[in-house]
Amino acid sequence: MGTSIGFFFTILLSTLVIAYSGIRGRYLVTGDRPNISGYTVQDERNGDDLIDLSAHKFKVAVAIERIMDHGENIPADDPNFVEWFAYFDDTQAENTMINLHKCTEEDYADFNEIVEWQKPKLEVAKEKNMFYCFDKNDQYGNAVNLTMYGDYGSGVFREISLIYRPCLPK
Repeated sequence: MGTSIGFFFTILLSTLVIAYSGIRGRYLVTGDRPNISGYTVQDERNGDDLIDLSAHKFKVAVAIERIMDHGENIPADDPNFVEWFAYFDDTQAENTMINLHKCTEEDYADFNEIVEWQKPKLEVAKEKNMFYCFDKNDQYGNAVNLTMYGDYGSGVFREISLIYRPCLPK
């Protein structure tokens, strides 16, 4: 009796491990569910090191999505439950709000070309109106200052912070 139960659980566990490995391998090969990693070199820059992102034609779009078990990505930005909030976190001046808007075709035209295998995913995201873009002007109508400096480790820095926060249902 004990041997048949052990055999059953061994086969069950082996099947689960093989199935899980197969699913994870598929995600690895197809590029679905990418992991986003970051590497930071502390104190690489100080407060005197400036970079003007507008001189480099800086453009960014952001989206938060839920990846469903069947592989469909759906927007997770229902204004009844969440709110986008972006600002320049500046240790030398007052923090400046960055207005966000749903990206338009004009916004997409300003972006660099993406790799071929990502184009279908971008088209789906565009159809679902998932991306938010930064406004070119601040809340006072002035051009957004895209000059960055320093790093967090130095204590003197200016960075873009993007917060996706829950809110009370409307």
